[in-house]
Amino acid sequence: MKKLLFTLLALLAIVTVHAQGYAYTIVNNNQSFHLIKVDLASGTETTVGTLPASFQEANEYYFSGVTTYDYNHNRLIVAIDSLGTFKVKAINVEDATIAYTYTLPNPGIFAIEYDSSNDLLYALGWDNQNVLELRSIDFASGTDSQVGSITAFPYFMPESSTYDVDNQRFIVQLTNNINSYILGISATNASVVNLHTPNFSDNNTTQHLEYDAFTGFVYASYWNGQNYIFNVYDLALNIESQVAILPSDSLGTQFGTTCFDINNNWFLAAGQDADHINTIYAIDAANGTILHQYNPIGAMPWPSVGLCIENSTVNVGIAKQAWFTPINAFPNPLTTHTTIQFENAGHQQVILSLIDVTGKELRRVQTTSNQVTLNRGQLPAGNYFLRLMQNNELLGAGKLVVE
Repeated sequence: MKKLLFTLLALLAIVTVHAQGYAYTIVNNNQSFHLIKVDLASGTETTVGTLPASFQEANEYYFSGVTTYDYNHNRLIVAIDSLGTFKVKAINVEDATIAYTYTLPNPGIFAIEYDSSNDLLYALGWDNQNVLELRSIDFASGTDSQVGSITAFPYFMPESSTYDVDNQRFIVQLTNNINSYILGISATNASVVNLHTPNFSDNNTTQHLEYDAFTGFVYASYWNGQNYIFNVYDLALNIESQVAILPSDSLGTQFGTTCFDINNNWFLAAGQDADHINTIYAIDAANGTILHQYNPIGAMPWPSVGLCIENSTVNVGIAKQAWFTPINAFPNPLTTHTTIQFENAGHQQVILSLIDVTGKELRRVQTTSNQVTLNRGQLPAGNYFLRLMQNNELLGAGKLVVE
């Protein structure tokens, strides 16, 4: 969910969805809104359908940067401003119909995030006293309730957000034109469980935040006036690292919104290239390399609303409960060597990778066994991650400490 700079330029919004690898694009041809489906593998697109008139009725305005995805029901959820009354509307991506409309009590909604494990929508915005309030919406019962208020940050504006489904955290960047913070807010009681001050000089800068459920890190991109900077944050340790400076010659100056592909370790960003053509970028989270560029609506370079991506990852929160393979290491912490164990009852060929905190793969072992012995070698002390893959699909994850 992104900064509310709604201009005549295209504003692009991305969300993560399940394992099909499609992008859904909402465009306006000045007569009606259309839902377009883009195959990220081939770059081809098809029109799902024309959105009904109820998508944006009289005196309603679609916030293309405030968007999330309902993984459980395959619905794109968008925010609508209706003369100061805020609504959320869910679009069925199979046929472009409106599944439901819900009116929120908040006078200002700036970020929404879907919690797939609890089938809830969280909305962050100002209450009537301009205090940030987190609310949860249960669409099954048609009710909403206040989670709590974030009183320590009066008049701060939410700029960008993501959701940590594993730890039930609503992660958001807040700015008041003087200070900027990245907060981890408990979805249980709205308490601030993490607080980080980003290392950049312009506190008006929007960080496009995405949570990586595999590593537990938050990746972010921001424009520093000359280039996009690509960072990684460990909110638990309150540290950040610069991954890369993205090449300015191939990028424009505005990303609309982003998502994270855990299978490929890609940071997906939608924006406009240097020629003002709407573009989706697939960025390698390990080193900031731009791996792919998609131009899904080249015939309409200036649509009035945005782009929402369904990337090639599964919903990690549900997937971990259903099929994630736990990876265990004994001993852990490692000093000289360790034995890594995981489930592989069928003795299928799998790939076990050791990854550092920047996302760089340091070791890779192909095996049909259910355990691997790892020697420390020249590994420096620190925290590492274990990833188990098969046929480019993520099977399991774990953590390893080297002392």
